[in-house]
Amino acid sequence: MLERFQEEWDARQKKIDEALRKLRGEGVSP
Repeated sequence: MLERFQEEWDARQKKIDEALRKLRGEGVSP
């Protein structure tokens, strides 16, 4: 149960990171 939650949270974080990069206009980030 915890692992599944972690996977969903990871996916959410990735989407948020991508959205923030697009807003900043940063296509290249570590």
